[in-house]
Amino acid sequence: MKKIIFAIPVLAAFTIITSCKKPPAEEIKTPPVIVSDANMNGWVKNPAGLATVKFATPPSTPPLGSSSLQLSTPNRSFGRLRDTTHSGTRLSDVTELSYSTYVEQRDSTVDMLFVVLLIDTDGDNKADNNLVFDPRYQTGHFVAGLFPDQGITKISAWQTWDPLHGGWFIGPLLADDPDHGGWFFSLATYINRYPNATIMNDPLKGGGSIRLSVGGPVFSKNFIGYADNFKIGVKGITTTYDFE
Repeated sequence: MKKIIFAIPVLAAFTIITSCKKPPAEEIKTPPVIVSDANMNGWVKNPAGLATVKFATPPSTPPLGSSSLQLSTPNRSFGRLRDTTHSGTRLSDVTELSYSTYVEQRDSTVDMLFVVLLIDTDGDNKADNNLVFDPRYQTGHFVAGLFPDQGITKISAWQTWDPLHGGWFIGPLLADDPDHGGWFFSLATYINRYPNATIMNDPLKGGGSIRLSVGGPVFSKNFIGYADNFKIGVKGITTTYDFE
């Protein structure tokens, strides 16, 4: 009886404490930032080989405006658009991360524009890890019981991806991706391991710390795709980029 009597006030106290928790703050949206050849607003084009990076009108109306970022690669060359303005942002301060894509043509059923974050884990202002979010791994057995199933990648359709709550891996080695048994993790898990993880520009890794990318060894040939509506929230304030 003593144990039962002791347990009741502890449970009641716990109920009172948890009921007083505040709901998360609502994300503050700012007007879209237009990124164009006239004003890149901190983004840098970074094509390699035969890949192209440009702003163009997609076959279907984009989520914002009338044009989008077009990334194409005929032979697996890397095509990248890099953001330089969020260097120094703690990964734990990121409260929103999403983007929209459209595939015009591809030789593979899974090739899609992916995101890379350059991350400094030890405070030396150099990128230690390339964190990769690839939509091909956000469905099926890759995410079962671990992350939200964001659906298969499609052609001729706009899709919006949620990297903040999705699965990531460390690149760029092919052996480290989920197809080859590499560590597949959430950003929350990564932050738990590296509490000081910081988004970091690094000239030795191409500069800008956030990449919208296509190409590489896992890609097939003849890819043309578009990206728009890129959002990053920091401490509850979201910046939306409209590529025009």
